[in-house]
Amino acid sequence: MPEPDRTTWRNHLVIFILFVALTLLMTWPVIARLGTHLAGGRDDLWVHQWTFWWIREALRLGQNPFFTSYLYAPVGASLTSHNIAWFNIALWLPLQAFLGRVPAYNLVFLAVIILNGFCMYLFAWEVFRSHGAALISGLIFGFWPYTLSHYDHANIMVVFWVPLTLLFIHKLFEHNADEPQYFQWWLVLGSALSLAMIGITRWQLLIMSSPILVGYTLYLLWSRPAARNRTMLLEMLIASGIALAIMVPLGAPLVIDQFMREFPQDVFLDEAVWGRTDLLAYFVPSIHNSIWQARVAPVYENFIVNQFYTPFLGFTTLFLSAIGVIRRWRQTWIWLVLALFYFVLALGPELAINGRAYPAIPMPYRLVEDFFVLRLIRRPDRLNLFLSLPLAMLAGWGMQSLLATISNTNGRRLALFTTALLIVLAYLPVPFATTQPKTPEWLL
Repeated sequence: MPEPDRTTWRNHLVIFILFVALTLLMTWPVIARLGTHLAGGRDDLWVHQWTFWWIREALRLGQNPFFTSYLYAPVGASLTSHNIAWFNIALWLPLQAFLGRVPAYNLVFLAVIILNGFCMYLFAWEVFRSHGAALISGLIFGFWPYTLSHYDHANIMVVFWVPLTLLFIHKLFEHNADEPQYFQWWLVLGSALSLAMIGITRWQLLIMSSPILVGYTLYLLWSRPAARNRTMLLEMLIASGIALAIMVPLGAPLVIDQFMREFPQDVFLDEAVWGRTDLLAYFVPSIHNSIWQARVAPVYENFIVNQFYTPFLGFTTLFLSAIGVIRRWRQTWIWLVLALFYFVLALGPELAINGRAYPAIPMPYRLVEDFFVLRLIRRPDRLNLFLSLPLAMLAGWGMQSLLATISNTNGRRLALFTTALLIVLAYLPVPFATTQPKTPEWLL
């Protein structure tokens, strides 16, 4: 497996800077209101603001962060099952000490979007070895409309750990196929840390991304027989063990509380029907896109949860994905299977098209809706969060196939620029939602 040369690292740096610039564009005017407005909106934004503040206070005062007396006084309340954005808070804490809580929150928010796109680009580049094709994958995953529309959920947007985990897994297999006699500790530790961070960031992310992680690992086991050796097995076992050990301190209190609490069923909310994806919503441009907003607003009135969280796929993305499947079937079938898996389950237990339900049509979600782990997700439409990854890979393969048909360098650059522009314009949510802080002074 060839290692990246100096030119490759320079190209990676250029593309990272590009993702920084595009993130500022896609989230405008967040950067212009860095110290005056919070990125995002809706009610759950305030829940996270309180949680950020509480964790800071608990650490400052040496109190248990999983219990607070500020809620339901004087008895207090357990926060063991509360959605605590540990990763976001870890970045926010040192920044807010120097910049203030609002600018720090916004910088973390922007950094997450940048990393979402760039880490997906890095994984795709490792697979394609094409900067152009990998860039397209990064754009789709990083600026996925469904992800950006979750601006009220600080940690559900942190999806970059998944492609980063896939990157380490891919490199482990490549290394073991080439040099099985050498144990690669840095790849093992990288795989373990990134996998653990998926769960620590938000446990639902680990559940929802598991089909991709497991599916791609099985695909690599099947497609790279030379990597099926004792060293590979040992590396995978050690990585899994380290990841589990890292997650235990934050995961154990949640598990113990679930078994000890008087009403364990309280953590399950039946939102399967309300939280289903409307089939039409996949093909209607996002209502957060100012270019189409006025035209699509009447359609969005017929949706339920998709009025807020928009799963628009993008026509350029679908076109490229189709090309990828047709021309690169051997490399893309696994991503097609995963994309269909997420697509079908995200439709929920009852098919809905333009707001109209069709309960007589049997939906696969009904077969699995009572599974414990699936009930923890609460809403099937959340699976759209990771529909983005297999689609991004399919589109990347399609872009690589298109670029391979163009012999002229300028022609390839024009094709890449045009494709990237179409994706950005289709996903553009400008002006991005911002909210003025209204936290009472006595709470600060």
